[in-house]
Amino acid sequence: MRFDFFPHVAVALTLVSSACSDDGGVGDTDTASGTAESESDTAETTAESESGSSGSDSDTETDTDIDTTETDTDTTETTTETETTETETGDPDACSGSCGSPGCLPCPGDPMVDGGGFQIMATEVSNASYAQFLAENFDPDFLAGWIPEVCAWKEGDFVPNPWDDEPEMLPVVGVDWCDAWAYCSWAGMRLCGDVDGSAASPDSVDDPINNQWFRACSQLGAKIYPYGVLYDETACNGADAGFGQLTLVGSLADCEGGVDGLFDMSGNVWEWTSSCAEEDVPDEEQECRRRGGSYFSDGPTVRCAIDSLRPRNLRASSLGMRCCEL
Repeated sequence: MRFDFFPHVAVALTLVSSACSDDGGVGDTDTASGTAESESDTAETTAESESGSSGSDSDTETDTDIDTTETDTDTTETTTETETTETETGDPDACSGSCGSPGCLPCPGDPMVDGGGFQIMATEVSNASYAQFLAENFDPDFLAGWIPEVCAWKEGDFVPNPWDDEPEMLPVVGVDWCDAWAYCSWAGMRLCGDVDGSAASPDSVDDPINNQWFRACSQLGAKIYPYGVLYDETACNGADAGFGQLTLVGSLADCEGGVDGLFDMSGNVWEWTSSCAEEDVPDEEQECRRRGGSYFSDGPTVRCAIDSLRPRNLRASSLGMRCCEL
C-alpha cells in the first residue's frame, strides 16, 4: 500500500475532536502512564488532563502439556522413544528491518526536502503512512533487540491513542515518543535531532546551526516563523486562524518554510523530536521535547523557537511527529 503526497491541495478540514486541550487551553485529551501534570510553557498556559495508560499490552499465555503414560499388559515389547527438541528462530517471512527490506512492506514514500544540509519530511507523518507501519508484521525477536532501552516498557505496542486511520492525509496524533521513534526508524529515518545524527542537546532549542528542527524552521535563524519574521495569524493552523481542528498535511500553501517545500512547522500538531532531558526518573516518565505548537496554540507558541517538554509516554490528540534523515 502506497500513498502519494499532494502538497498544495485545497484546504480540507475534518473534525477530529470536539473538545481538545493542550498548551492553548482548549480541550485536549492526553494519555500517559501514571502522569498527571500541570505545566506552564513559555508564553502559553498549559492545562492538560492525562489519564493513566501505559500504552503497552502484556498478554501472557500459559500452555500446559500433559504427558500420558500408557501401559500394555499383554505386550513384551519395550519401545524407546527419542524426543526431538525444536528450536524456533522466528517467522522467516516476518519483517526484521526497515521498510523495503526483505520480508518488510514497501516504504510509505514520505516526501523529503532539503532542510539546510540534511533531509527533513516535507509534512508531518500522515494517518496513511502510520497505518502502513502498523500493518507491518515484525519478527518478535527483531523487535526485542530493535527498540531502544528507554522504550523497553512499550512491549511492542505502537497503536496511537486516540487512533483513527481516516482521513488518510490528516496528521497522525496520539503517538508517544517511542511510537514516533519506531515509525521514523522503520521508515529509514530518525526523529529530528542534532545535524551530526545524535540527539539534540536540551540546551539547543534555538540553535540554528546544530538543531535540525529549528534550523529548517527558521532558515538558519533568519525567520521567527517559518514563513517570515512577522506573525500571520491566517498562514498556518494555529488558534488565531479559526479552524479549530486538524487540517490535512501540507494543505495550507501559506504555511510553507523556513525552506522551500516544507509545510506545517507552525501549528496543526506538536511534533516530537530527539531531545530528552536527563532526569533520574523511569524512562517512560523522562521528559522529551516537542516543537511547533498545534491548532489551538496562539502566536507566541507557534514560533520556530518554541518548545515544550512532556513525558516520553504521553499520547495526546494534538501530538504527532516528523522525521529527518539518518
